Amino acid sequence: MLQRDCPARLTAAACYVAALGLACLVFLHIHPHPLSFLAGDNVYFEIGDTPQHVSGWLLYAKDAWHWPPLVTTMISPPGGVSIALSDSIPLAALLLKLFFPLLPENFHYFGLWHLLAYGLQATGAVFLIRSLGRRDMLSALSAALLALMWPAFLARFVHTALMTHGLILFALGFYVRISQGRWSAMRAGLLFGTLLIASLLIHPYLFAMVFALYAAALFDHQHLPERQPGYGISALAVCIAVAGLAIAFGYASSAASGATGFDTYSMDLLSPFCGGRILPCPAVDKTAPQSEGFNLLGAGGLLIIAAALALHARPGRLLQWCRRHAGLALLLVGFAVYSLGNSITLAGQPVAGYVVPWPLTIVSGVFRAAGRFFWPVGYAVSFLALAALLQRRSLLTALIISVALVLQWADTRPIRLKTADLLTLARPLDYSGWPSMAGRVEAIHVMPDYGCAPRIESMYYLYFQIVAGRLGIPINTGYLARPSGTCSEAVNSWSTDHRLHVMLEADSDITRSPATLDGLKSGECIRWTAWGGLMLCLKGATPADWEKLNIR
Repeated sequence: MLQRDCPARLTAAACYVAALGLACLVFLHIHPHPLSFLAGDNVYFEIGDTPQHVSGWLLYAKDAWHWPPLVTTMISPPGGVSIALSDSIPLAALLLKLFFPLLPENFHYFGLWHLLAYGLQATGAVFLIRSLGRRDMLSALSAALLALMWPAFLARFVHTALMTHGLILFALGFYVRISQGRWSAMRAGLLFGTLLIASLLIHPYLFAMVFALYAAALFDHQHLPERQPGYGISALAVCIAVAGLAIAFGYASSAASGATGFDTYSMDLLSPFCGGRILPCPAVDKTAPQSEGFNLLGAGGLLIIAAALALHARPGRLLQWCRRHAGLALLLVGFAVYSLGNSITLAGQPVAGYVVPWPLTIVSGVFRAAGRFFWPVGYAVSFLALAALLQRRSLLTALIISVALVLQWADTRPIRLKTADLLTLARPLDYSGWPSMAGRVEAIHVMPDYGCAPRIESMYYLYFQIVAGRLGIPINTGYLARPSGTCSEAVNSWSTDHRLHVMLEADSDITRSPATLDGLKSGECIRWTAWGGLMLCLKGATPADWEKLNIR
């Protein structure tokens, strides 16, 4: 037995190592300056939403420990906020905060997490295809390449936490092994419980998908003719552990159910079938919120699905599969419907809609970016199709898969080029002068609070969040996943304290007040004319101080 197991284990190890090698090659291909990116030194970390993630981590790391453990009072003091709302990947933040004094100044882990996401994507694909019974090297390489070229994965480059699609692939692999009765209750509980906790501490959307797949696995396992004993107790223990952890870490109080966007952050009916280089979509507004629902399967993915249907699908066989895997089938249909939101569109044009019933408004408020929930659907359908093709070894199968992977690579080229172009942009803002303010500024007070003036661009808030994070000082408000501002009337107290006061509205009662006008004359206040005319005031500041900040 041991002799037979050793070659199998060596083959498995070789498959995973090869997948990691492919992940590194694709990462190096996409990133023009990989070492500086991994070190966190790139324009990417200063534009878009990434400054939100980086500043959340820095302010959390430089703060004392609080309860719940994810809270930092450096944002919106004195109550503070959870860094789950800044999408700062709490799992990494919790672990690295313990060692922050030993790390380089203003270290962050978001570049390194990208490489980790590539590795998880490739190894998760290998685990899934092996779970589906395809355990050779050819299957592993095909699965890893397909996953690394998955359009929705590549497009998630702009959001580090949500790029961790490998969790979904591992959850699908776990589903297969549980639904086939191959795992004991204890093993299933430990592994799926670990995956659930990891996904919860990475991003709530990924947790929701993984948890739903766990529920589907339990449902389908219960309908096995000879199911493993103890699954009920194991599932109860997992749910209690995850719920307890969520409460302890403050997720219950951080979730906001009143947010809007379910009708717009959705998937268009055409999204799975077009949007790449080979199959472009009809001209629609690419900047619309519905871009959250980008779910292109890719020309190669579509070819694999079509070929599997043509060569292996039979109505009776499909119906039998749906009965055998009723939990997963219903879940995938439910995810697909949910991803369309309640304002269904075709090529950007509304074609149907419905009013969300009251109980579901809670879910749609928390998980308002509905389009993301198609990710498990796309992965499940495509990898089931790939496994079906790999079942029969023939020249035709090898040709289909080879052509599909080439097509997928060509179809996703615009996404890869867009990423490479973003990484080589010139840095739009200069932070180099702010260390001169260290020790002189006790906090930053931005007016108005984030969320209280929608017309003000988020980058204004993010700039000063980064400044606060690098200086290690509190900031009264923050650009977060859910606004936390009280929208109370702003108080102009810059001349009586040592906070840096930032007035984002260039023409307001505060900027026209006698104290502020006197501050402009004395040099304690300055207008940043090149950036919308916002005003900065600091007691005791001089024109020379502002000159060091390169503010004009």
